[in-house]
Amino acid sequence: MERRWQQGGGAMRFTETPLEDWVFSPDYAVPLLENKLGVLSLEGFGLQGRPAAATAAGAILHYGPLHPARHAGARRPHWLL
Repeated sequence: MERRWQQGGGAMRFTETPLEDWVFSPDYAVPLLENKLGVLSLEGFGLQGRPAAATAAGAILHYGPLHPARHAGARRPHWLL
């Protein structure tokens, strides 16, 4: 779904890709992030006690370039390999 957004007189386009609500659940997103990073805690990344930030990062991993079928030809960051 493509939408337009007005800012400062110029129109910007972006694509909205809805995700299910459960993707933004800390019970799903935080363990996904910990598993992908290979850690038992997110403390070393400054995310301990910051559930919204950790959940957002986990949701990005869920949606991001880890799903090549959704992002054919997308380059993934080296730390996601």
